[in-house]
Amino acid sequence: MVSGLSVNVGSLIKKTPITVRLGTSIRDAIKIMYSNNIGSVVIVDEDFRPVGIFTERDTLRVIAKDIPLDSPIEEVMSRNLIVLNAKESIYKAISVMSTHNIRHTPIIGDDGKLIGVISIRDIIDKIKSMIAEEAASSEMKVFTG
Repeated sequence: MVSGLSVNVGSLIKKTPITVRLGTSIRDAIKIMYSNNIGSVVIVDEDFRPVGIFTERDTLRVIAKDIPLDSPIEEVMSRNLIVLNAKESIYKAISVMSTHNIRHTPIIGDDGKLIGVISIRDIIDKIKSMIAEEAASSEMKVFTG
């Protein structure tokens, strides 16, 4: 299974990333997250390069600090964005996400443009499927000899 952790994180991307532009209100960003059943939105510039991320944790901070929901997203987004190139390994993603205590990581291409977002859940699902495949393979070996 350890060799499976060398799989590229780009392979974990399941759908087109949900993004917002600078100037989007916090309220609209939260509505987008809710309607898409996602835990974060990536804020992109005009070239589709990520410039920030707004997560469920940021929503809690906004509410706790009574920040007006009509404020622009850039006032509360996380600017110290941690991104991974799509060619990076799952192992690298685990290491980075664990070190920085983050649950969502934007994935970029070589051109710096956003390709998708992976979550810790995506990684767990991949590891579960690798374990299941390995278990099935081991059972086959037992039966075949």
